[in-house]
Amino acid sequence: MVTKSKSPSKQKNVLRKVKVKTYKSKDKEECLTKLKQAHVEAGDIGQTARHFFYKSLGFKIIELIPNVKTSSKNAYAFICRLLVEARKKGDIPWRAVIDPGRSRTSYYAWDLKQYARATIGSSISLDFWRGQPQRLEIWVEKEAMAQIVNAIVRYWRIPVNINKGYGSATVIHDAAMRYGKGKGWTLLYIGDFDPSGLDIDRALRDGLKEYGSRPNIVRVSLTYEDTIKLIPMQGLGLKTSDARYKKFVELYTTEQKGYEIDSLPVSNLKQKLLEALSTYMDLDLFKKVVELEKAIDTQFKEQMKGALGDLIDDLFEKGVPDSSLPLTEQHLYLLAEDKLDELGKAIKEAEASHLHSKEEETEEDEDEAWDDDEEYEDGDEEEDEDE
Repeated sequence: MVTKSKSPSKQKNVLRKVKVKTYKSKDKEECLTKLKQAHVEAGDIGQTARHFFYKSLGFKIIELIPNVKTSSKNAYAFICRLLVEARKKGDIPWRAVIDPGRSRTSYYAWDLKQYARATIGSSISLDFWRGQPQRLEIWVEKEAMAQIVNAIVRYWRIPVNINKGYGSATVIHDAAMRYGKGKGWTLLYIGDFDPSGLDIDRALRDGLKEYGSRPNIVRVSLTYEDTIKLIPMQGLGLKTSDARYKKFVELYTTEQKGYEIDSLPVSNLKQKLLEALSTYMDLDLFKKVVELEKAIDTQFKEQMKGALGDLIDDLFEKGVPDSSLPLTEQHLYLLAEDKLDELGKAIKEAEASHLHSKEEETEEDEDEAWDDDEEYEDGDEEEDEDE
């Protein structure tokens, strides 16, 4: 029997595109070990996946292949997959990787005792800037950096502004109104090292000047000195079409690469920020103001505990006077969740006890009624006999 061959047009295309790896990488276990190290070196501060990508380039566990357009993209995707796997396995905590671009709104919900504890636990926040030589704010070029920077300076209560590239007219105007003429203000700037990144703080300065505000603006990072310590593999090609490219190469030559702020290790950024704070702040004075706040808190909390405790007991027992909800419904919202079950059981027991008491009262009433009937009948008989 002769088998007829199918015509070429009907034959299935069995040829498959051969996958070519567009980057080099060490074995998975070595890569995972280095990612753990990157988390530890950041001092438990959450980092974006892009930070881990640049750290991986620095650790040389991945290597980009020159002249391959998708090399960086695919290597980044590989690191992202490893980060997901490491967190699912519990090798690094989920908080190690942050995603500032995706968020949700939420609201606090407290029962009455939680609210009282929060009220007692709240702390006074004095305006410590009144005694400082300068008022400080930090401006960051990228939203992804804001959460990291805020984690670094949270203790020092430095406001962090997100510029998202060149600032909008609204943001610049509002800042100018906040700074006034700018005297006594210093802005610490953090952004990319490339033609546009270096021009953004210049645009910020000119924009504020338009409204008569001239604060001191200091670029903390990235600087040319920072890039010297970074490896060339972390550098990015520059866009010759950028209007600021010519000025950039005049200052740094055509050999200079651009660098994202994400490429600077978090530990290095933290060190640079703290050095800047020590330059423009009286850190010892700040700590003394914090001590003053704690002393005030102690005095207030001692006075508040007893008063709030009595108030809570009274509200539980009598209810909130101005509420239209009956007391039992108020308890649904005022009591702690674990107390609601206890209250439910107590109510059921009380209702059962009340019902039982009612039944007993009814039986007693019936017995008394029966006795009365018997007495009435006996009385009738006596009357009949008398007649």
